[in-house]
Amino acid sequence: AFMAYESNIDRLARQELSVEGFTRLLLSEQCDAWNRDHLTRIYQDMHQPLTHYFIAASHNTYLAQDQLRGPSQVEAFERAFLIGCKCVELDCWDGDDGEPIIYHGHTLTSKIKFRDVIMAVKKYGFVVSEYPVILSLEVHTSVAQQQKMAEIMDDILGDLIYRTPVVKERKAHFMPSPHELINKVLIKGKKLPPDTDEISEDDEAAEIPDAALDTATPKRAKTVRKKGEKKRLKLSVKLSDLVCYIRSAHVKEFKDSYDQEDCDHVCSFVESAGLSLIDNPSMCPKFINRNKKQMSRIYPAGHRVTSSNYNPVPFWNGGAQLVALNYQTACHEMNINTGEFRDNGGCGYLLKPKFMRDPRARFNPHDPATFPVESLRFMTIRILSAQCLPKPGNAQRGEVIDPYVEVEVYGVPSDCKLVKTTTISDNGFNPIWDQSFAFKVNVSDLALVHFRVYDKDIDSDDFIGQCVLPFHSLQEGYRHIALRNKADRALNVATVFVHVTKSFTADSDPSAKSELSSLPPLPKGPLDTVFRTVVPYLQRPGEFHSKVL
Repeated sequence: AFMAYESNIDRLARQELSVEGFTRLLLSEQCDAWNRDHLTRIYQDMHQPLTHYFIAASHNTYLAQDQLRGPSQVEAFERAFLIGCKCVELDCWDGDDGEPIIYHGHTLTSKIKFRDVIMAVKKYGFVVSEYPVILSLEVHTSVAQQQKMAEIMDDILGDLIYRTPVVKERKAHFMPSPHELINKVLIKGKKLPPDTDEISEDDEAAEIPDAALDTATPKRAKTVRKKGEKKRLKLSVKLSDLVCYIRSAHVKEFKDSYDQEDCDHVCSFVESAGLSLIDNPSMCPKFINRNKKQMSRIYPAGHRVTSSNYNPVPFWNGGAQLVALNYQTACHEMNINTGEFRDNGGCGYLLKPKFMRDPRARFNPHDPATFPVESLRFMTIRILSAQCLPKPGNAQRGEVIDPYVEVEVYGVPSDCKLVKTTTISDNGFNPIWDQSFAFKVNVSDLALVHFRVYDKDIDSDDFIGQCVLPFHSLQEGYRHIALRNKADRALNVATVFVHVTKSFTADSDPSAKSELSSLPPLPKGPLDTVFRTVVPYLQRPGEFHSKVL
């Protein structure tokens, strides 16, 4: 298989690799740090209840820029779907011509037709994967235009809408699985209780600080309700009937009994409220337990008017399924989200670890005594070198960069760690570090590893490239990290060359492997032997060239 990378006829005849052939091998998918099986194939069990998955979710999906003045675009839904998003948000308001519109209410953001968005959902929602699309509806329309919304979804989506009523027996147990919901659209929204046509309304726009709204549109700022005020919303029966299994509800308290909860409730938490639960050592286990059976959605705080994002990792630690981010913003937090959801074939659904699904399990990210012993790993990352690093912003001119590498592990609080190499002066072509870093990863099932390269500068260091991998998708042995830019697009040939080892502790059973942390076998045989032989020469390119030829 190695000879497939050799093009020299004489070398092929002698079953030898030239420097060029060996270079192609090192840079091939076979030596990629990402487990290719995890990138290209849906390998996880997709028959579990929907609440047992982390789901790629977007906040105010229609916005292309900021939250106050920027454009709303139908194309924003296309972009989100094509990078694996499976839950999109639609803020629906009355249109002047009787057609409902979507925009960020009480701001100067532009308006788009609800009908056009639903057509985009049909066209792009299932391109990346066939697993269900969730439409998170924030409804601010009159009953007449709610009726129109239901008619539009009926006309365009038709049988794609999941309409099976929640039967009493199943309501007390579990939601359907992603497999049961293949090629289906789930409507998340308010549902009318029996014998009424009104329900309380919660408006995320009320979270926007008044000062920001005054800047955007002073005349309309006064119409925004203060946080905590309630308003009654009249709801169309026809629209209400489209809501099955993902029914918006309020959390008044966390019930003591797992069996008391109805599985079809989904509760939304602004990031600060979610963090207050997750950072509280006594409340966090209750939140995790609730999320085994019901869904939770987290959304950005109102002060993020520039469409900045929060760190999604703490909310995944708390078992929240729908951690909604501003997909239009290229930032550190979106890199984490994109890296996480590239796993499992990029289908937008990731199975939670078993200890976050089993009702008998008691897990608390703040309490090491609750950590599953089979999830403990020791990891060593040796940063060897980098290749073809671009200038900041991919500029064609400018000074030669002075690169260094950061490696950061995210996960439960005790696993978070940041390390960095020394700086190599004036070498973006082939800088060499050969520095090793050790990590103790207590809960490897929830851990991610982030590689970042920067150019050292006097004022502030410039970003060069990055790559985020789930811990269990990072392969052992000699590997290349293919770098990506802030918008998570590949940087052509820019890579970091590393060696990775993972091991169990002496106290754990080497044969024990949790469902999400089954590690690829440590490379053995000819390839690893070749690597061990040539690594010293890779650090000295001239000597390597003379000794191999």
